Amino acid sequence: VSAVTMLQQTTLHMTSFSVDGQAIDPGLIGGDTSRYESHALAGLVRTDMWLLPFVNVGFILGGVTTSTDVTLDVLSGIPIPDVGGEVELPAISTTSLIYGAGATVAGGVGNFFATIDMQYITAFTEAADLDVTMTIATPIIGYNFQSVGVRVLAGGQYQDLKEELVAKVDLNGDGTDNVVRVGLQSEKWAALIGVEKGFNRHWNGSLMYSSGDDRSSFNMMIGYRW
Repeated sequence: VSAVTMLQQTTLHMTSFSVDGQAIDPGLIGGDTSRYESHALAGLVRTDMWLLPFVNVGFILGGVTTSTDVTLDVLSGIPIPDVGGEVELPAISTTSLIYGAGATVAGGVGNFFATIDMQYITAFTEAADLDVTMTIATPIIGYNFQSVGVRVLAGGQYQDLKEELVAKVDLNGDGTDNVVRVGLQSEKWAALIGVEKGFNRHWNGSLMYSSGDDRSSFNMMIGYRW
């Protein structure tokens, strides 16, 4: 059983845009100063067991708080009157329930080892009655320093997540809110490095950092194994 805390910052790119149901070419809005920044803090509990010496399966349950800041660089010529330049949407904050399952395949020779971890996760946001699913794959290679009980590892992490941001904002300044929908996605791969430490026969912990073109994250875990 492990307790996991994760911080992640993601830069998102616009794939679609609509106002009050009217689709607008994203190219008219996604200017150089447009910014889509998502900040997530997750707290999770993971239970897992080794079915075979090289196959581990597990389940996760927890919650995540996400805040998304969006600034649009709106170009002239779009079919919205009196709008141009930068438009800052209200910050969107959500709290979601996370649950999922996964499996790890592992192997090694001597002190060298390799693992591939696959996770399928669902985040349910009750306020929006919305399910968002994510597939995460983490291939890793590493070296085990047996004398000190430390394993150093490096690899990559793949996150396949498609998001939609929905906001109400007064674009025309007349006191009437417009419903804005923005389709978002980010680069799926990021590099990962980390360290694991076995404190004794039962307790272990790890620190991992990942960084890529569109996201960075920090992951801390403490676990107890029977």
